[in-house]
Amino acid sequence: MIIMQIILKKTVEKIMALKNESEIYKLGENYIGHTIERPEIIFTKGKKTHLIDLSGKKYLDFFNGHGVQPLGYGNKQILKAAKRQMKSLIHTGNHFYNIPQVQLAEKLTEISFGDKIFFANSGAEIVELSIKLARKHGRVHQSTEHAEIITFKNSFHGRTYGALSATNQTKYSNEMNPMLPGFITAEFNNLEDVSTKISAKTCAILIEPILGDGGIVCAEKSFLVSLRQLCTEKNFLLIFDEIQTGLGRTGCAFSYQHYNVIPDLMLLGKCLGGGFPLSALITKNDTAGFLKINDHGSTFGGNPVACASAMILLDYISSKENLHHINSISAELFKNLNYLREKYPSVIMQIRGTGLLIGIQFFPEYNINEIHDLLLRNYFITSVIANNTLRLMPMYICAKKETFKAAEILDSVLSIL
Repeated sequence: MIIMQIILKKTVEKIMALKNESEIYKLGENYIGHTIERPEIIFTKGKKTHLIDLSGKKYLDFFNGHGVQPLGYGNKQILKAAKRQMKSLIHTGNHFYNIPQVQLAEKLTEISFGDKIFFANSGAEIVELSIKLARKHGRVHQSTEHAEIITFKNSFHGRTYGALSATNQTKYSNEMNPMLPGFITAEFNNLEDVSTKISAKTCAILIEPILGDGGIVCAEKSFLVSLRQLCTEKNFLLIFDEIQTGLGRTGCAFSYQHYNVIPDLMLLGKCLGGGFPLSALITKNDTAGFLKINDHGSTFGGNPVACASAMILLDYISSKENLHHINSISAELFKNLNYLREKYPSVIMQIRGTGLLIGIQFFPEYNINEIHDLLLRNYFITSVIANNTLRLMPMYICAKKETFKAAEILDSVLSIL
């Protein structure tokens, strides 16, 4: 024990002695697995809509860790709620209810279509639960063969094996085959193609209302309406993956509200915990009833600190005034981006999205990774997704001046391409 304490002390002292990005970056390269490309930038602080690196440089953040902190870095209400909860109770495990968990579940049902909530830690985990529930529903209602789930080209549902098998992007699964069976791929926004993929084994349709990683492609309302009708007629479950589109991101509390299409299951994650790991599945009582004791569990699902933080986010998106602000900032940003598209018609192919989930697609001759890196060198953080597209996920608390700043940086980079 004494030896371990000495080793730990020396390790901490070594880390504390690091003085620049290069030293810390090299340590990360030595000890952290290489599954993602990382620039040689070390962020030490966040303040509202900006990240601050070790040398004090400020970056306008339109990525915020995959959209995880829409209320900004250092949000006082979230910090207060989390600190208060940590002082009283950090964790109990899922064998007991805790007060923030129960309060959050009640609030989620109040602002959505649901009756019952299941909690987990990440989006991929809650996708896994939806697969289990869909297959059990199919087998109880129909037969043991009703286990196929229709998903869509360029979708993204997560990195665990079930979620990855549902994700139709081979760049994430190359050399990891075989994927799990029972997933059938259809064309997005193509009802005829979906109809041809339905079989006697189909139990559910899993769809993102907006393809997030797949290029920010919005579902057509008529398409989702038809899927709802189809699932109702065939007794399939319609599953909306709103891990990226839910909780205010598109200017409504949930994206399904734009379409007036109510799914059987809705999946939430990303920003739900206000920066803490938390995800949820929302459904009606009759569907929830298919899961019985021991059918599912999650050690940290519904963690009291994460749930206390989540209540702050739900209070924010429950305000019409706050949703109006999101839509106002969205309108400003789209106006500025469309101005740039007109200014650079041979560079920008299309601007797509809804609310504060926006994609800028560039013509194929322009390297999207180079554009991303140029923006980063100009202190603007974005992310790269499919179809040569740059994804913008601004925080809900953005001001108009920050939309102008984003457009200004984009303009300066595009002018040198």
